[in-house]
Amino acid sequence: MPYTNGGIGYQHQETSLKAAEEITHKAPTIREQVYDAVKEKGLASPEQVAEIINRPDCSVKPRFTELKNLGLIEDSGKRCKTRYNKTAILWQITQTDLFGKPFGGE
Repeated sequence: MPYTNGGIGYQHQETSLKAAEEITHKAPTIREQVYDAVKEKGLASPEQVAEIINRPDCSVKPRFTELKNLGLIEDSGKRCKTRYNKTAILWQITQTDLFGKPFGGE
């Protein structure tokens, strides 16, 4: 998957690239919200986090991929069911980041 200079992933279509470029200024904020929700909950799926931060799934799921690629979250090995009765990964903060401040904290 290609990424913009801001680290936002997009598909190999012009419309996907345009959408990624348009949210470049919002994505870090959503990414921080997703990270904080996973950290607070301990284990969380994208669907659960979307509910917690009151954002649509389509805004939250790509942030999980970005956080995984940054090495900030990892697959816990545990699963849950979505509202559609599909299996979803429960993500957790990586062990190496338990004491980190990835978003400009002290």
